[in-house]
Amino acid sequence: MPGIVVSPFVRTASLCEEILDHTSILKFLGEKSDAGRYTDLVDHRAVESASAALDDQLLATGSTASAPSMD
Repeated sequence: MPGIVVSPFVRTASLCEEILDHTSILKFLGEKSDAGRYTDLVDHRAVESASAALDDQLLATGSTASAPSMD
């Protein structure tokens, strides 16, 4: 089932073809924690972290993509 990732760190009109589900957010939080992991149950799921949908350059620089025009 398709999903939408909304974040200032996602390139406008980008497409992520990785398999993501609700635990992808937990995997992302685990990556960002000091331990680098979440739990064995979450870490061993056959899905990607939400970071697969984010742009590494935007994350590294802290700058965000410009908002789309409402025109």
